[in-house]
Amino acid sequence: GQMMTVRLRAKTIMKRLPAATHVSHHTAVRLWGGVAPDSSDIHVSMGSKEARCRRAGVAAHLGMQGAQTTVRDGIRMSTPVQAFLDLASIGASLVDLVIAGDSLVKANDLDPELFVVGAAAYQGRNARRARRAALLIRAGVDSPMETRTRLLVVLAGLPEPQVNFIVCVAGGKWRWRFDLCYPEYKLIIEY
Repeated sequence: GQMMTVRLRAKTIMKRLPAATHVSHHTAVRLWGGVAPDSSDIHVSMGSKEARCRRAGVAAHLGMQGAQTTVRDGIRMSTPVQAFLDLASIGASLVDLVIAGDSLVKANDLDPELFVVGAAAYQGRNARRARRAALLIRAGVDSPMETRTRLLVVLAGLPEPQVNFIVCVAGGKWRWRFDLCYPEYKLIIEY
């Protein structure tokens, strides 16, 4: 599928670009199963400004100092938290950052606190936005539109609803799961 194509393109580009240190930004988010803003390019980080390449289909970025990377499926890439910070560094919006974070947490069964810790240590461009976004990342969010709905509520100044609230009928037989809920008000918000 689409993921195989991204993985194959990333592997091919890394072989042809010896100066590229790792796959990063949008591409790393996608390879970790997350949702990134639209970009058809394969995003890589380079070791130096001199090594930056101008190649069709490749977005080359100057590597972040101390970037956290790992090897997955034979490709060196940003860790999920680093990929989130990569997006912040190039000016991704608050909403896009929270969508990336929520989806990375879900796809990799991560603790959202990892993003808070990573963003707190980050000193690069848009660090304040990264920290604000990290504090809004939640576990159990099923879709980007669910994130958008929650952020509309929260950024409008309303208290934060619970994510994926489960209601069981007596005896635990029937179960419903709701996107967002204020249990104390018996109020449900579904995207």
